[in-house]
Amino acid sequence: MDPKKHVYAVLLGGKSDNGDLMEAHRLEFVVAVSEADAKNRAKNRWSVEDMHVDGIRKLEIVDGYAVIVEEAT
Repeated sequence: MDPKKHVYAVLLGGKSDNGDLMEAHRLEFVVAVSEADAKNRAKNRWSVEDMHVDGIRKLEIVDGYAVIVEEAT
């Protein structure tokens, strides 16, 4: 049996490629089996210098609705 998968919101930060003083941010939603897995999947979707994770949250309930991951058929 496969490990249970969840939806994660991962906030990434990194050095802006256009020379701005402020760092750039990007919010990625990924399906993963753990926080570590989610961080790696999110980081693979964006390429900036000095990338890091500013925050991560497993999404289980949104506006009173359960978030359930099922493989699409």
